[in-house]
Amino acid sequence: MTRDQADSTLTILMVDDDANILAGMRRTLGRKFRVLTAASGAEALEVLGTEGPVPLCFTDMQMPRMSGLEFILEARKRWPDTEFVMLTGNADEKTRIDAEKKGGVFRFISKPCSGSRLEAVVAQFVEAFDSNRGSDAA
Repeated sequence: MTRDQADSTLTILMVDDDANILAGMRRTLGRKFRVLTAASGAEALEVLGTEGPVPLCFTDMQMPRMSGLEFILEARKRWPDTEFVMLTGNADEKTRIDAEKKGGVFRFISKPCSGSRLEAVVAQFVEAFDSNRGSDAA
């Protein structure tokens, strides 16, 4: 898959209990990618169950009823190839370590984050995906 092909076909799931953040992320990334949204971890699991696995998911850490880490751990059981980016407004070190160790989080970014930061993380994901595909073929 080339970068252009990835850009035109990549589906990203955004999970956040703040509708304004979801709208902003959809606006920013929706120009280049197919963006699905969910307002909770439970809704995100339903979206994944309906839509099938996605390569990349951004999720908020602090959400009611199911935290971002709980969502990631449950989603990983069903869709182990999905990569996750953790978003949080209160990035303490323990949260970061738990997300990276337990959830295998691809990136950890603090909110608020700019549209260019979101785009940069997606570009890093695409680059890593391309690199992994190249090493698998060797």
